[in-house]
Amino acid sequence: MIIYKKIITYLSLLALTLFWIYQGTISLKKEKKIVSSKQSLSVINQLLNTTSIGFSQVDIPWQFLFPRDHGTHSSYQNESWNFVGNLSSDQRRDFGFQFNFFRVGLNPNSSKRSSPWVAKEFYRGYFGLTDILKSQFYAIERFSRVAVGLSGASSTNNSIKVWLEDWQFQILNEEEEKSSFYLLAKTENVSIDLVLEPLKIPFYFGDDSQISMGSFYAYTLPRLMTKGTIKMKDSSYPVTGLSWFDHSWGKIPIPTGSTVWDRFLLQLDNGVDLLILRLHRTDGTGTPINHGTLVTTQGEAEVLTREDIALNPLSNWKSPNTHISYPTHWQLQIPEHNINLKIAPSIENQELNSSIDYWSGSVTVDGYYQGNSVIGKGFQELTGYRP
Repeated sequence: MIIYKKIITYLSLLALTLFWIYQGTISLKKEKKIVSSKQSLSVINQLLNTTSIGFSQVDIPWQFLFPRDHGTHSSYQNESWNFVGNLSSDQRRDFGFQFNFFRVGLNPNSSKRSSPWVAKEFYRGYFGLTDILKSQFYAIERFSRVAVGLSGASSTNNSIKVWLEDWQFQILNEEEEKSSFYLLAKTENVSIDLVLEPLKIPFYFGDDSQISMGSFYAYTLPRLMTKGTIKMKDSSYPVTGLSWFDHSWGKIPIPTGSTVWDRFLLQLDNGVDLLILRLHRTDGTGTPINHGTLVTTQGEAEVLTREDIALNPLSNWKSPNTHISYPTHWQLQIPEHNINLKIAPSIENQELNSSIDYWSGSVTVDGYYQGNSVIGKGFQELTGYRP
């Protein structure tokens, strides 16, 4: 059982990171295109094929310490900070947002740069926004090297900041496990300006709640109270809601392309949060592997294994662009906790199109938890599907 849990933990971490890789390959909708699919794919290929020699390895347990670990871990080759959330305004406008920075180490020896223009790292930034009322989906990405201040990260005793041009996230107050975050992303048509305050302490991936082992380290803040402003062209909307934050660092495994990854981040109105992962083969053979974590209202994390979870697709949506059929509607059952939930997309078309096509967006939840009616919101990520 211990070996099985370690295998599942590794697979869940792998899926988490592959999703972040795939986010870096998107083309843009409703926005001016900054990089082409070929350019984007070239960057990702470089990310996957860069040697890890000279970078720190994930070979011992990690003792997490906050707010330090919200910042950069530049001795490791790759790192990702990922925020998603669902927000509402007083004008009855609902939005889903996604905001991610991905750091790629190119040269572990930072002291031997021949010029300030020579980069030892580069950053990829991704910003997505779902306008639920108007059924519109916006997505944009940026790439920049860490040179002459174009992008980077700084961690001092007084502040932690990660930026790419005028996009950034920053730690506002350093209160150990409950530091607040500030997010800012601007594009020609849409922008977010948000403050996120954790309502629960982080939970970690691994057999021991205090450590994480595998090819990279990772932790999650599953529930952050969020408020701020969303701007869409000439309109501005004060918003509030809930967000979810993941952070990992280490070495990115190379995907084989033979596995489909379905991942669900769900926040229920009774204060319970669920992370559910479903792994299965692209050809439909074999038995899907389900894994997850249930976080109680008090912030206690309980690992859910294959035997605990029944997750089944209810209906599909077929993309008019790629002709890929995605299972966007689901039923989730966790009998031990008397959980029975239906998951549905806030809008159907939240597909990202490029050299790698996948679905990632806002969802709604309704059903029962221990005999009581519950509703909720969240995000689902459907990666690896083919036409």
